[in-house]
Amino acid sequence: MKIFKAAVCDDDRVILDMTASTLVSCFKSNDAEILIDKYETCEELIAAYKAKSYDVLFLDIEMSGKMNGIAAGKKLRSLDDKATIIYISGREDKVFDTFEGRPFAFVRKDKFLGDLSRVIKRFLDSATESVGVGSLELKTSDGLVRVKIDNVTYIECIRDYQYFHISDGETQKVKLRMNIMEEKLADFGFIRVHQGYLVNYRYIMKIKNEAVELSNGVEVPISRRKKQEVLFAYMRLSRASESIMLAPKNAQESDE
Repeated sequence: MKIFKAAVCDDDRVILDMTASTLVSCFKSNDAEILIDKYETCEELIAAYKAKSYDVLFLDIEMSGKMNGIAAGKKLRSLDDKATIIYISGREDKVFDTFEGRPFAFVRKDKFLGDLSRVIKRFLDSATESVGVGSLELKTSDGLVRVKIDNVTYIECIRDYQYFHISDGETQKVKLRMNIMEEKLADFGFIRVHQGYLVNYRYIMKIKNEAVELSNGVEVPISRRKKQEVLFAYMRLSRASESIMLAPKNAQESDE
């Protein structure tokens, strides 16, 4: 039985204890074990995180301390780019505000048991199957180059070439059609945000009206007609599509 380490943060002690006990039962029903540390403030979690390692973090959004769950998610992401963050909240209107922390999922408190069950199953599936992990062998002018797919931030099409932008700043140039690349990477979390761009959703920080901002500060153009498609693709890839109802009105406004 695989054992996972988790942190749960909620300023309501009753909800904190209830969430922890439910998580234990949920993991057990999926033949896994979870060890949980509980925190009543985001500040306590952040301080502890610098010395501890967790497989998954469960955060409430509205907190009584100086730091709320959204700010904590951003801070945790800056400390650990691979952190798995799951929000448990009744504030569905804050879903898009959590994007910068790149959460794995969003669990609604009023649909807690159903949402949590689905999210935990997906988390365990991703942990055992390593979704998105893999490599590509690229034929460049310098010969064959192998790159890890998770390290590709985005792919840019310029005429007949695809430029693979890697997280370490390196770029690989390949002669290949964008449509072929889109098909090859469909199962690895890449979103076609524009005719000439494929973006790895793991690096998306903000989805604006005319651009997608990545975690390295680069802005990639987004097609106006694709904005809603990109938003929902991001939610689906974040394992949140079944946990999120309709997006807030201001996030669904047309760009027309």
